[in-house]
Amino acid sequence: MLLKTQGRHVQHMQKALTQMNIQLANVISDVAGETGQKILRTFVAGERDGQVLAAMRNMRIRASEDEIAKSLQGNWRTEHLIALKQALAMFDFIGLQLAECDWEIEALLRSLQVHDGEPASVSPPFHPIH
Repeated sequence: MLLKTQGRHVQHMQKALTQMNIQLANVISDVAGETGQKILRTFVAGERDGQVLAAMRNMRIRASEDEIAKSLQGNWRTEHLIALKQALAMFDFIGLQLAECDWEIEALLRSLQVHDGEPASVSPPFHPIH
């Protein structure tokens, strides 16, 4: 359920980009990946220079910096920027919930492990850093 929800927020990010006529998805296969996230977060923080944003690409990305920079040319309408910021915030929130769920599962599995007849100790509760 959480992964599906997080996927919907990725779609919302892509929709906001499309509405701004930003074609990042044409040069980066996954806006939720390392390069996509770096570019989007810097973008919503106010950077609009395509060359600066394109320089953040991971070297594994096949597209050149120039291709990425061209894909980032668009309009910067406030309503779409707000939608993009909100989608990123929800993506992050769901990411925290997924991390907490992973921690809880690991804690349960550790408690089931038996060492010398005693359950394994469980780490302290998960507390996300904000």
